[in-house]
Amino acid sequence: MGVNYGLILTTNNEAQLASVLAHESAHVTQRHIARGVKAQGRQSIASAAAILGRDLARRHYRRQRRRGTRRDRHFPRAALQSRINFTRQ
Repeated sequence: MGVNYGLILTTNNEAQLASVLAHESAHVTQRHIARGVKAQGRQSIASAAAILGRDLARRHYRRQRRRGTRRDRHFPRAALQSRINFTRQ
């Protein structure tokens, strides 16, 4: 964990600085970064599967002279929702 000079300048007293440091220490002890990396890996696999499915759907719809681009809009929302869910755990 590191502290930059801006944090020291922003806090008004030692108690505020200690509070921020305690908060950041909790991220380390609760292994938030490790959990986030693990969750991101799972999300990457899900995203790759979604992209593959989207591409297959596009090919299918193009063969039928229709476009499947509306389906693309749901995949970014799913990825964002999973990040929101992770931060709430």
